[in-house]
Amino acid sequence: MARHRRDQGATDPLLVIAAIAVSFVLLVGGSFAVAGVLDNGRDLNARADLDKVATAESAAVAAGPSSPSWTGATDASASVEGSRRNDIVNPHLRTGRSGWATMANVSTGWEAANGGRITLVSSSGVDPGQTYTSTAEMPITPGERRSAALYVTNTGTVTFRVNAMINPRGTASSWAVGGSVTLNPGDTRVVHVDNVTMPAGTTSYLVLLRSNSLTPGAAAAIDWAISEDTPVVTSYFDGTTPSRPGTYLPYLSDAGDLAVDSALRPAGGTIGRALETFDVGFTPSDGTRIAVLTDAAGTGWVAVAQSITGKLYLRTSASAATGELIGSTGNRTPATRVPLPAGLTISDVNAALANAGGF
Repeated sequence: MARHRRDQGATDPLLVIAAIAVSFVLLVGGSFAVAGVLDNGRDLNARADLDKVATAESAAVAAGPSSPSWTGATDASASVEGSRRNDIVNPHLRTGRSGWATMANVSTGWEAANGGRITLVSSSGVDPGQTYTSTAEMPITPGERRSAALYVTNTGTVTFRVNAMINPRGTASSWAVGGSVTLNPGDTRVVHVDNVTMPAGTTSYLVLLRSNSLTPGAAAAIDWAISEDTPVVTSYFDGTTPSRPGTYLPYLSDAGDLAVDSALRPAGGTIGRALETFDVGFTPSDGTRIAVLTDAAGTGWVAVAQSITGKLYLRTSASAATGELIGSTGNRTPATRVPLPAGLTISDVNAALANAGGF
């Protein structure tokens, strides 16, 4: 039977290939369009996170000024800062380790480094789970809440893990254990235990640093310690901490338990993620990375949000405007004008991003 021309056309290999090609182009084009929509949404999330930062920073300032003081003798009593109270006696260990317990199989000393710190070295007879050191007993009543944090440095050559613990004492002794923190040689971390309510019968409590992987020769030092009535410790103070007005806080969303200074260097008295829990807190969008630097006095801030797409966005305490940061690492500049607060320059922003890493 003779074939009609239309039958031949319907099975022509060139037309079939052409149809497949057209379909592929439409499919790929559609995929790019979807990807574009998703990327745009991610960038919008990063910009919105900058608004969250502005709200949280305003709350930090609204908390008001602080004038820390000792309740008794300097470095030998609890300290207060407005409504805050640090129960720990001799928390900074400026001149010695008075008030800190020495444990069996741990050589405990003191050195002047970092303004004073207790030193701890385990001996060959130490057992896993050994307590490194503990504070003096502090009075407390049932139902009261405490969170504690210690600034711990691995000063030796052995990697180990540590926990902060709160030990309520009285008619019965119990334990509240914070998350395990791994310390490689040279590492410094804030080791903490959060939101512990004292059980019935409690008359006092201890804060302890304990290791669940302590090995002979493991060495550590504690620079400061704090225990206060709060869900989570956000910053350190004692009676000698300088008075300051209500200030903005530096912030680094992936700082974990690191404390940072105003330029996001891994040192200082502010826990890197404190802004998330300070009065009006926030949680960054999934995949968005945020860094906030402040001037030395904490009177101005610059926030940078890094979208999943890799784009960087900028907002500051000087303006509600946001803009994209362009250029290469170490040489970022705003694509549009975003005013910087007095006392901070774009060089400061680049230096802080370098300190934070990955921007």
